[in-house]
Amino acid sequence: MTDLSGCKRDAWIIGFAKWDLGKVTKEEIYVKSIRLTYRTGVESNAQGQFMVRGNDGTVWRTQWDPHPIPGDARDHSATFKINKTVKLDGRKKVYFKSNMTIGRTGGPADCGGNVSFRFYLRPVS
Repeated sequence: MTDLSGCKRDAWIIGFAKWDLGKVTKEEIYVKSIRLTYRTGVESNAQGQFMVRGNDGTVWRTQWDPHPIPGDARDHSATFKINKTVKLDGRKKVYFKSNMTIGRTGGPADCGGNVSFRFYLRPVS
């Protein structure tokens, strides 16, 4: 959410992710899918989606194909089937990068534009 001076109240976006995993070891994780849910205050677009492993190498991605998300402050979801084993490369981080374009709301130029979400997998004990 933005708090820039002069931005209208609808200049915001919130994202959530739910991972569906298979076998998890110290060396690799099998990622079945990820479900992304967004809420936006102004019509926006989901752009490229990337699955990234420990060495920052992309192991899966979508084509750069914009999908509009209505600016109605309701949940809008999409599930991406990954079905890949992701090697951790000794760095123990895996994330899904979701690029978005937030529609203009008026006010300063920073009230709209490109943003990226990174949804990290975290170990649970």
